Amino acid sequence: MLSDVYLFEDTYPDPGDNDLNDLVVQVDKFRHIGIYESGNERVACLNYEKFRFTTFENVSSGDNGLAVEFVLGNNIILSNIKNILFTIDGRYMFTEEDMYPTSTGYYFYITPDIHRRTANCRYILAKKMNDDKAWTWSGHTVELTVYYYNPNDGVNTTVDLNDIAAGQSKVRPFLYRWEEDCENEFAWEVHVPYETPSPLATDYRRNYFSEDIYTYFQTLDDGSEPENGMFYTRSTSEGRYRPYPFAVKLSGVEVLNSNLYNLLLPSNDKSPIDSLFTTFTDWVEDQATDRAGTYDNWYLK
Repeated sequence: MLSDVYLFEDTYPDPGDNDLNDLVVQVDKFRHIGIYESGNERVACLNYEKFRFTTFENVSSGDNGLAVEFVLGNNIILSNIKNILFTIDGRYMFTEEDMYPTSTGYYFYITPDIHRRTANCRYILAKKMNDDKAWTWSGHTVELTVYYYNPNDGVNTTVDLNDIAAGQSKVRPFLYRWEEDCENEFAWEVHVPYETPSPLATDYRRNYFSEDIYTYFQTLDDGSEPENGMFYTRSTSEGRYRPYPFAVKLSGVEVLNSNLYNLLLPSNDKSPIDSLFTTFTDWVEDQATDRAGTYDNWYLK
């Protein structure tokens, strides 16, 4: 099992309060590989990949929803997928109409009522624990499981056991809200820096289909360069992506096994993240300049 944590600021493209706690989501990733007889050979095939999402309650008042892009691993194509299940507490919640296909995967809008404004996911999936220093979900299990064909089905979804990581599929969570004034399900979105907007994003639709309509890109503190395929970067006098990104991804991290739970305490709401973690901006600067990760453990301080 591997875990990633994502932190989002929900005032994009306004600089906001830089607390990066308006949506906090942990993604636990599992992979099951089986060994099969195929002719005279034994082959390793991918059986399924599972992604478990945990949201954490916060003090944000925005109607923030959680969505995710699923991207197939290398050498795996859509026709290798046997079945997809998206469940909450083991109950099947989605139909094919709720999936938005791409050439390499799907977009899923996890919080309910995907065709209208979503309810805030902190109410749908999360509630406060009795322990004041740990805010976590209410016991709901939200999982995306992708099953693949194997030799028993007449199809091989083979993997290289010497390079398993290269073939792993990915999920890219992002924050969204439906825009009430749009007729065609445009969505305001916040992604990790440099990730692309979804096909339903206001910025994507308006930028590429109607250039005279307002877009969030290159307004206020956004430093995106759509013409160069670069999105959701921060534009400041100190340089792009500094000192506060609109979203952060941390790999190999768990919220309750780090000090990240401090972001979720009511007393810390609207406190800039570097007032709680003093080396955060040093870490961001390292990210922007590709320097060695001296401050990679800023969230443990």
